[in-house]
Amino acid sequence: MQSDPGYFGPNSMMWKVNKEITVLFGGARALLMHAAHPLIAAGARQTSFYQRDPWKRLIRTLSLQNSVTFGTKEEADESADRINRLHEVIKGQDEISGGTYDALDHEQLLWVHACLQVFFYLFL
Repeated sequence: MQSDPGYFGPNSMMWKVNKEITVLFGGARALLMHAAHPLIAAGARQTSFYQRDPWKRLIRTLSLQNSVTFGTKEEADESADRINRLHEVIKGQDEISGGTYDALDHEQLLWVHACLQVFFYLFL
C-alpha cells in the first residue's frame, strides 16, 4: 500500500520551501502585512484575539498550513474545513474605510496566503 503524500508531495516546491525552519522567521513579517490590508486588519481587530495574542494566532495559522502542505489529502481537507468553519463567521464592516470584510472572500484569502508565502521565501 502506498502512503498518501497529500496534495503536494515531497518533490513539490511547497514541501521544499515550507520544510525549512527559517521560514518561521517570515511569520512575524506576514502578520504585519496582514495588518496592512485595511479589511484584513478590520476583521482581525473586530473579531479575533489577534491583538491580544498574535503569536498564538501565528502558531495556529502555521500549524494548519503545515497540515495542508505536509499532511495526507484527508488531513489537508480536514484542516481546510476547520479553517473555513473558523472563518465563515468573520464578516463585517470596517468602521474606518466603510469596506466590507469577509474572511472567506477570495481576494482577502489570497492576500493572507501570499503574505505568508512571500515572507517565507525571503528567509530561505
